[in-house]
Amino acid sequence: MALRLERFSGVGSPEQPKETSVTPRGSPVISRLPSNHDNTNVTVNVGGTLFETTQKTLNGSILFSETFSSGGTEQIRKEKNVYTVDRTPQYFVPILHYLRTHELRIEKNISEEGVLDEARFYRIERLIHQLEQKLGYVLIEDEILQPEITREEFVRVIMNQSIGSRMRFRGMSLVGLDLKRLDLTNANFDYCQLQKATLKETELKNATFVHAKLTHARMKSANILGNSYQGADMNCVDLTLTIVEKTQFDNADMKDVLLCHAKIVKSSFKETNMIEAQLQGVKCEDCDFSGSNMEGADLSNATFIRTKFNKVTFTNASFSEAIFQVCHFY
Repeated sequence: MALRLERFSGVGSPEQPKETSVTPRGSPVISRLPSNHDNTNVTVNVGGTLFETTQKTLNGSILFSETFSSGGTEQIRKEKNVYTVDRTPQYFVPILHYLRTHELRIEKNISEEGVLDEARFYRIERLIHQLEQKLGYVLIEDEILQPEITREEFVRVIMNQSIGSRMRFRGMSLVGLDLKRLDLTNANFDYCQLQKATLKETELKNATFVHAKLTHARMKSANILGNSYQGADMNCVDLTLTIVEKTQFDNADMKDVLLCHAKIVKSSFKETNMIEAQLQGVKCEDCDFSGSNMEGADLSNATFIRTKFNKVTFTNASFSEAIFQVCHFY
């Protein structure tokens, strides 16, 4: 069998090592193009500071990869084999380290928010996601939100409160914040952003959440006594195994809420949106769901005692093994 040797040299770049392909006689010859000249050494001028690396390393950045393919972009220009970018060099150090090692290492004198801005500029998707998580950013309906304070700062606020005083967090952004197992008795969370926050096993006696946004919050096994959630957005909130007593949910949006095996006593859900709510195994006494929409809700194995369902919509709801004792449906 005859062998044929082929060589490819990139236009405008140093000649590459010979590439060998073994091909049977009569078959088409296939030459392998080096992948974007990955092993080529590259000099990058960032704000006047020169960095030496390789194209293979920088190809982890979508912006650099596009620059190598096109010979230059609006953000990065090529001059005499040096790629020049008008950015702050101090912030490029952790960027280049990440591209080389896939490890995030930021010196104490460098702002993490600044590194995140650079990661977005160079379009390094994995680094962007990692920094957003580290900084507590939360993606809500294609919008990135960030809590105003950390859990540590939140705890310090609690510790500085006098016993019995009302903690005021009204209107704050607490998205994604971990508040599990804290004592938040008497706290005011009215109009707060608490999307994807964790309130698992939290003491919430007499707390208020009027018009708060709690979408996808995790409140499993929380103690909810004397709360007010009037007008709150509670889509997909996890209230599994919670103890709910003397609480107002009137006019709240509780679509897809999880109330499985919760114990609910003397609480009001008037005019509440509970479409496709999950209430399997819930135990409910002396409550009022009047005017609520429970279309498609699952009430399997639930027990309702002395509870009002006046003018409630139950279209396509599931009642398998549900028990209703002395309830009102007129």
